[in-house]
Amino acid sequence: MKRTIFYSWQADLPARCNRSFIEDGLSRALRDIQRDDTEEIEPVLDRDTAGLAGSPDIANSIFAKIALADVFVADVSIINPDGPGRLTPNPNVIVELGYAISELGWDRILLVMNTAFGPPEILPFDLRGRRVIAYQFADHEGDDRAEVRGLLRGRFEGALRTAIGNGCRRFATHGGRSFIVVGEMVHCWRWSRAWRRSIY
Repeated sequence: MKRTIFYSWQADLPARCNRSFIEDGLSRALRDIQRDDTEEIEPVLDRDTAGLAGSPDIANSIFAKIALADVFVADVSIINPDGPGRLTPNPNVIVELGYAISELGWDRILLVMNTAFGPPEILPFDLRGRRVIAYQFADHEGDDRAEVRGLLRGRFEGALRTAIGNGCRRFATHGGRSFIVVGEMVHCWRWSRAWRRSIY
């Protein structure tokens, strides 16, 4: 069963520390999940307009992908740690995050932050109380890259397993009433039970 993880990235900070570093950690964690013999789920990493033909409308294409995603991952690292002005994550990421909250709900959203550019305590008020997958890696810290990458990969794997499980609990509507898609629910219940067994 295919599960899509949408990654909302930013290009304000060095790709080596953020965009590419996070994408690499996500890809490695998803490969670990896919290789697990207890899994019957095929996790797929998606981003921006990747895989779309022609010259699509970027904003509408991204929103459409977010609405169909099973898990949304946002890089909320502070992009202007040295000022001037108010410290903030990338505005486009924040817009996409707001849309994901309305479409998917917080239990299917992962926030990731490179604390080399600022701690979670300086995030916008609405994000401050949320769990953040934090790592610290600056552009000059080449010696620590493998160690930090391993830590991030492990944190992603645990969080993704939980969020993918949350994505299994989907509801459909018929005649104004909600009901669970039973076949998918049973499949996800078996997947969740097998994973819990593997870690205890």
